[in-house]
Amino acid sequence: MLDGMSGRGQAFGVAALVATGLLVGCPAAELGLNVDLKTDLAPGTEFTAVRTELFRESPGSASTADSRRDVPALRTDDFAGGQRAAEFPVGTGDYWVRVRLLAGDAHVVAERVASVHVAASLGLTVLITRSCAAITCPAAETCVGGACVDPACVGVACTRECAFSAECATMATCASAECIDGVCFYAPRPGGCAAGEWCNPAVGCVRDTSVPDAGPPRDAGPDVGFDAGGRDAGTTPCVPSCPAGSCGDDGCGHACASPDCSGRACGPDPVCGTDCGSCGGGTYCAGGACVCGAIGEGCSGSAPCCGGLTCPIATCCRPLNASCTDGTECCGGTGTVCSDGECCIPLRQFCAMGTDCCPGRNCVDNVCCMAVNDTGCGLDDQCCGYYSANVGCRSGRCCWTAGHGCTASSAGNCCDGTCSGGIC
Repeated sequence: MLDGMSGRGQAFGVAALVATGLLVGCPAAELGLNVDLKTDLAPGTEFTAVRTELFRESPGSASTADSRRDVPALRTDDFAGGQRAAEFPVGTGDYWVRVRLLAGDAHVVAERVASVHVAASLGLTVLITRSCAAITCPAAETCVGGACVDPACVGVACTRECAFSAECATMATCASAECIDGVCFYAPRPGGCAAGEWCNPAVGCVRDTSVPDAGPPRDAGPDVGFDAGGRDAGTTPCVPSCPAGSCGDDGCGHACASPDCSGRACGPDPVCGTDCGSCGGGTYCAGGACVCGAIGEGCSGSAPCCGGLTCPIATCCRPLNASCTDGTECCGGTGTVCSDGECCIPLRQFCAMGTDCCPGRNCVDNVCCMAVNDTGCGLDDQCCGYYSANVGCRSGRCCWTAGHGCTASSAGNCCDGTCSGGIC
């Protein structure tokens, strides 16, 4: 639990959570909690709205917030640099803040929960990285750097994703990699992609298949509205308006459909000139033809990927355990590679089960690792059990380090080969 007193130093760091005292000594009724979001997921493409919820108790997946703020996420927004998501009036005490990135159909792309103790007005920056996209953590935990941790966890103690920037996987040239507080963060480079494209660090510049921004007012997806203040945010839905036979915007960020499209097959609309009509399952209408998304191309619920591919966060890719020839084909961004012709999770990356790790590797403590007596290691944390037992890498072999329990028959597992008094 973070304490809000400015003199007690609960700084989370710019890439994870930052809590600093802004106004000290104000009456309880005047205290404020300002929440900023920093994320390397692409606004307006991978997510279209930000929902920030405030709780007085640790929230579950179905918990009702005491207060809520919803804001749209436009492609022109700079969430990679950090941007305001919500402002809450609060009193002193313990709070939990949940920030969710929502797709156009209102499903949760990624989320993070932070706990904070308020004793003075606070500013809180919440970092959500693409390594947490599509990860669901158990109750009372939240995703940080691809791993599920306690919401009160601070800085590098929370995650094992990286220790310095060079440890972050090399990605597409349109993105820059930075390790901050143990988390790999991939920000798009200015001008890294051409007009009509966006930067997906896992595959590079991707054709944008989303509806162009129409400017405010804008629809952030089903049941996503805007709240200007107050304890209970509620929603203020956008009401679309399309004059008969017209083209262009409906006032909520979507194109108006001409009535001439009714009943037509895939092809250009005679009034608007845009695509209309229907296609068979697994394809959509684009450029007057029925197509599907190939690897690395943009996708959505209305623009599906070709057979065998999935669309986890707006880009077509191959799922874990699927056949592959190149790591850029695989879903999962920084945490997935192509090894022995299979999409899998490499050493020292978060895993949910052993079958997700690359061939010959195990999933222990939610990290892909090498078994005791496996050879070829270079770092202690490549070895299974490093985080929960005395295990490390010595002379290129994973083995039990001093203090690990042993028997005469298992002495060979000890790094020095000896077992004395039941320990290595």
